[in-house]
Amino acid sequence: MNKFKKNIIGLFLILGISLSAVLLIIMRDKEFSFNDISERLNKDNYIMQINYPIFNGQNKINREIKKYIDNEKSNFLKIIKETSIKDNQLNIGYSYTEKDNIYSFHIRTYSITGNNNAYYRSDKIYYFDAKNNDIIQINELVIDDQIYEVFKKLALDYLNNNNVLYDKKCLNMDKDNYKLVMFSNNYIQLILDSKIIDDSNRELIININYNDVISYLNKKYFYSFEKEKDEFVKNEIPQIRDKKLFNGKKLVALTFDDGPSYDKTKRLIDELDKRNARVSFFMLGEHAIKQPELVKEIYVRGHTIGSHTYDHKQLTKLKTEEIMYEVNYTNEILKDITGEDVKYLRPPYGSYNKEILESINMSFILWSVDVEDWKIKDEKKISNYIIENVKDGDIVLVHDIHNETIEGVIKAIDELQKKDFAFVSIDELVSYKKIILEKNAVYRFLK
Repeated sequence: MNKFKKNIIGLFLILGISLSAVLLIIMRDKEFSFNDISERLNKDNYIMQINYPIFNGQNKINREIKKYIDNEKSNFLKIIKETSIKDNQLNIGYSYTEKDNIYSFHIRTYSITGNNNAYYRSDKIYYFDAKNNDIIQINELVIDDQIYEVFKKLALDYLNNNNVLYDKKCLNMDKDNYKLVMFSNNYIQLILDSKIIDDSNRELIININYNDVISYLNKKYFYSFEKEKDEFVKNEIPQIRDKKLFNGKKLVALTFDDGPSYDKTKRLIDELDKRNARVSFFMLGEHAIKQPELVKEIYVRGHTIGSHTYDHKQLTKLKTEEIMYEVNYTNEILKDITGEDVKYLRPPYGSYNKEILESINMSFILWSVDVEDWKIKDEKKISNYIIENVKDGDIVLVHDIHNETIEGVIKAIDELQKKDFAFVSIDELVSYKKIILEKNAVYRFLK
């Protein structure tokens, strides 16, 4: 091989190495992202509702999550084969937090099966280092196991101060009981599951100040921290808009269940602002507690916030104390964020009975138009359904956990505003229609 050819090959080799390095840098600096996967099955003998994240370009964590989901589904289907009861439920959902490029993904499973409405619960938390594009374990984030003793003490203080019944033996078990933790910008969230909370299939989330445990955390990942805000500064309660703005308009209340849902909900409220539209959000407590800044922003922008219970259990299948936990804990979470009492409840699946209605001193807000967006998952069909079916005084049920719903709703608002429709919150609709909502009563529309 002559000298010229050697030089050419050498040049291409150098260029190839340089190009590979550039591509590696580009890939490493590429913004971390993931998609929301949603599945819902309504069969004769069960309901299955599943949401989980799929990460772009991250096959390893995707395989692990999919394996977990498939295993939970398989176990559920195996159990219900052995029972004649028709009304079985499987719910798998997730939430996430982010702190200094560390993402915490909490995937939670619960099921109700069999003659005695047996509960099953499973929790799994995945940690992802977005800076280095890698899954990490809790023992890489925590450098000293003494942190779990601190968690135990803080948990005990919380339970005693709030008169929560708990299993003392379970609370004093090993550190594995305190490894369900998520890291957010403002605080660490310690999740206490049903093994600790006495006689109930529920969880509690305790917010822990970084200052209390920062010496036990790996500075490689937690290179900055902020003092926990003891409480949000309460802004002035948003005013109901002047009714004169909507004289001659047909008024519709769009209501969004199952959120808030991070970027999806944020995009929605930004688009609503552009259109002078307000809506109502019936939030799950388990999602609200992990996104207090977003909940506060929704409230400050004038939208109505109601409860959809803590984690979407069907109330008619719960014991009385479990029902009150689902409602009261969620109300406490939302009030802590907004400073305002929660007036409205939307029971999951619209399911309630006389005893539930009489025991919960809130107005039950159901719906007159069910878009079934969770099943359609097509923004054009969602938009068309809303446009073709809404009337003055309607309450419309949709969900802010699906991108297709957000886009479909925005299109529907644009079209309906041309036809003299206006979009208002439940609080506004009640005021404009001069309706006095009673507690322990159900409302499907407000005309």
